[in-house]
Amino acid sequence: MNNQLTIVKISGKQIEDEALFQQTMLDFYYLRRPKIMIHGGGKQISKLLDERGLFNKTHKGLRITTAEALPVVLEVARKLNNKIVDTLNSWDLVGKTHVGLKGEGWAQTIRSKKIPVLEDGTDYHFVGEMYENCVNVKTISDILDFENTPVISNITWCEELQSFMNTNADPLAEAVASQIKSSYCKNVVLYMLSDVPGVLENGKIVPVMDTQKFNQLKDDEIITDGMLLKCETTIKLAAESGIQIVIANCLKAGHGTIVRS
Repeated sequence: MNNQLTIVKISGKQIEDEALFQQTMLDFYYLRRPKIMIHGGGKQISKLLDERGLFNKTHKGLRITTAEALPVVLEVARKLNNKIVDTLNSWDLVGKTHVGLKGEGWAQTIRSKKIPVLEDGTDYHFVGEMYENCVNVKTISDILDFENTPVISNITWCEELQSFMNTNADPLAEAVASQIKSSYCKNVVLYMLSDVPGVLENGKIVPVMDTQKFNQLKDDEIITDGMLLKCETTIKLAAESGIQIVIANCLKAGHGTIVRS
């Protein structure tokens, strides 16, 4: 087992702002190995769906992904993954140490199951959710042991449908962190990058958020919507696994909110 593994999940903000993208990539590049990057598709998926006149709708923060929309999701994931890997590898002096895991060729690395139809009748179609032991830790750890860095997209594989699935990158990152911790590295730090510098209270960053602080912020309706969901899942993850979690908008030391159970 290794001493520490750093996992960085980047947000749409880091993807869409080119200057921020380059800075985030550079900061990640200089992080000590072993490390993993995980990404979603950002607003590029919506933009491409609109350009092609395809169904484009989200429900409760998740994109409804029809059979017609799925190829667009795969295309965006592939292009973005290639861009991240090519950018990081451009700074390697010897060899190329960043490996893209974007679905094709890596179908068995991360699996998912179809989200059931909701009580309100909403069918997400080709959208996957994580489950216990859905991550092939050996595949990822083999890459890490060769001193390479996996760059993982939000594309997973569903055995039941025999199809790639669009998957929310936040729970995907949490599943990778928790499942790899049990058998590869006991000390895991997970950065959940956002479009804000951390959890905010009256315009100021909350330096440390434990369960008590989270409940207070929730009851006072200071955190809502997407940030509420992110805080709920990270508090639960910290409590169940002991993973160190930071919610921030960059990888600079001392920035963001540290999440503790």
